[in-house]
Amino acid sequence: MDRSCTISVSSSRKRAVGLPQQSLIPLLQDHRDEPFAGPVLLFGNPGMSLGPDRAVEFLRAQGIEPEPSAVPQLAGMDASLAIQARVFFELLGIPDVHMLDIDGYQGADVIADLNQPVPAELQGRFRTIVDAGTLEHIFDVRMCLTNIVKMLAVGGRVVHQSPCNNYVNHGFYQLSPTLFFDYYGANGFEETHAVFVAQPVQQALTTMWNFLLYEDRFFSGLNSVVCPSDTQLSLHFHAKKARPSDGDKLPLQNYFRRVFENDLEWISNQRHYVMGHSTQGLKLEEFEVK
Repeated sequence: MDRSCTISVSSSRKRAVGLPQQSLIPLLQDHRDEPFAGPVLLFGNPGMSLGPDRAVEFLRAQGIEPEPSAVPQLAGMDASLAIQARVFFELLGIPDVHMLDIDGYQGADVIADLNQPVPAELQGRFRTIVDAGTLEHIFDVRMCLTNIVKMLAVGGRVVHQSPCNNYVNHGFYQLSPTLFFDYYGANGFEETHAVFVAQPVQQALTTMWNFLLYEDRFFSGLNSVVCPSDTQLSLHFHAKKARPSDGDKLPLQNYFRRVFENDLEWISNQRHYVMGHSTQGLKLEEFEVK
């Protein structure tokens, strides 16, 4: 699966940014590999940072032909404003889109506190759940993940876009790939994969980002990746619910499981990297821990 790419970058749109244009790239690659299905549940009302004048061109650049019936609505939209999340998914051919939030201020139609168990009527209801930067703001991460598993139908898919490094005080937490792989792996999910996203601290909305496929054999050791001060590192993670699950299984961290199993080949292959953003392509340098 090729997860490296470049695109042209437009200036910031007049809307709160939840899904910057470049963060849509791995999401659209997942859709291209296997189209997402509705009902879709979005956490919050994420801004797309994508104007109606560029939406069709952008989707086609990612190898996706927009849904013809959804395209005409773009002509009547203000080109200086970002499209709504619902419009974006309609362009993907998915009209059944819902938004969950703690209140209805931003137009959410599903009101719930993810720190608490979700109501029974939400369980098994959704085929796709997209967390575009909410999990790190939920104090009870375990309950939030459990809620996601319960709300997904079997065969449904979850996408997380979460901060990993250099996001101090962005939320309660900076989250490691091992959290997602180990938790979902223990709770009946398959087709797990992730992409590192490296963006510059300055001018992030007008500068090309870097993408790198996460590989367990390189990056799952302790303290395996750090990044320099000019780079913010986040993760795009995808998984599919393969069988019924309540999300109540607590995982053992992959690193320690491998150690306990005395997996000498895996242990001997552990590396440490500095991962930095660059307009010429991702900078990945191995270093030795002394």
